[in-house]
Amino acid sequence: MLDIHIIFFRLKLYLQFRRKSKSREGHGIHSPFVFEFVRHCLAKTKTNQYNDFYNNLSHFVKTLPVTSSIAEHGAGHNNSGKSISPALFIKESSVTQHWGKLLYRIAKHYPSQNILEMGTGIGISSSIMKNAATQANLTSLEGNPAMAQLAKQVWQCASVQVNLLEGEFDTTLPKALRNNTKWDLVYIDGNHRKEATIRYIQQILPHTHNNTIIILDDINWSRPMQEAWLEIKEMNDFTATIDLYRMGILFRRKELYKEHFYIRY
Repeated sequence: MLDIHIIFFRLKLYLQFRRKSKSREGHGIHSPFVFEFVRHCLAKTKTNQYNDFYNNLSHFVKTLPVTSSIAEHGAGHNNSGKSISPALFIKESSVTQHWGKLLYRIAKHYPSQNILEMGTGIGISSSIMKNAATQANLTSLEGNPAMAQLAKQVWQCASVQVNLLEGEFDTTLPKALRNNTKWDLVYIDGNHRKEATIRYIQQILPHTHNNTIIILDDINWSRPMQEAWLEIKEMNDFTATIDLYRMGILFRRKELYKEHFYIRY
């Protein structure tokens, strides 16, 4: 159960976010690039192909048995060392259908050759991105062996191929960056510690380019994660940033002005 202080902290942040955020229909956004991003990736539109894919995947996950677990390497969702219930994990800790649709649309709308994911979980978000960007090479990092094994079953069900690197991020991230691949899309959802999150961003940045999109999950998960987000979005490497309350989107495009957007999704 969440600590009462964390609940009030998140509620306070959410109320602040609601007061200053703009509509996901794009009203009042003057940046042409950000307006186009909002209209294609955030606005309410039907995505039947995605919905069918997610529902089938969710149904499969719910048939998987409870499996033994070990504590994750970091301050993640499943760090208690207790057994993993895939059905409960997809309900409480995995990317939801709503937020998965955002990952799907971004991966679909902005062509990617190389996608990096930090925090495989049970393979839902990587399945979604790979399904949207079928030609992309997707590398996913996971520190929990039990969840990595579940992810392999989920990927098989989703008929996607993912390059999995198991182990602590401090070991697997340098391996993923070793071949000097330029990442087009980066999704970070693991080790919710301020110092680690900032360090990962700093490590990844030299392996990105002008059009790279970085998605940081759970930016208001805790006070340290909020502090990490506030520091990261002010880095000179980033121009436009979008705060969706749960996720933060970072753009490197030099043609954009330094500007922060708060948008309801």
